[in-house]
Amino acid sequence: MKLKVLPLDGWMKIPFIREDMAADKDIIPIEPVLNRDGYYLQGDKVWFEINGSAYLIPNGKTQFLLTVKVLSHKPLREIEIYALTVLKKSKLLSAEQAKLLGMEYHVKHLKAIRRDSLKRMNYFKK
Repeated sequence: MKLKVLPLDGWMKIPFIREDMAADKDIIPIEPVLNRDGYYLQGDKVWFEINGSAYLIPNGKTQFLLTVKVLSHKPLREIEIYALTVLKKSKLLSAEQAKLLGMEYHVKHLKAIRRDSLKRMNYFKK
C-alpha cells in the first residue's frame, strides 16, 4: 500500500495544541511508525510524527487529501480569474471550471487565514 507524506501543519508543531487535542480525543497517541517528522496517509490511516511521538488522526483522510489538493494547486493568473468570473456571471461556467475557480478562492482564503494567524502570533510575542 502506498504511503503519502506531507510536511507537518503548523498546529502539529505546537505542544499545547497537541495536548488539548489528545485530551479531547481528536488525535490519539500511538507508537511511532517511521520515527521521522511528517504527516502521513497509508490507506485510510492518517497520522503525524514529531520529535519521537506519533498521533493518529481518526477520520483524517478527507483533510489530508484536501491538503494535498491545496498544496498542489497551481495559482491562476488574474486574467484567468477574471475570465472565469465573467463566465460564472453569464452562467456559462462548466462544472470543471467551477471547481477550479472554487479551489482558487479556497486556497486564497486559507493563505489569508495563515497570514493573519502569523501576524497575531508575532503580535503576542512582543
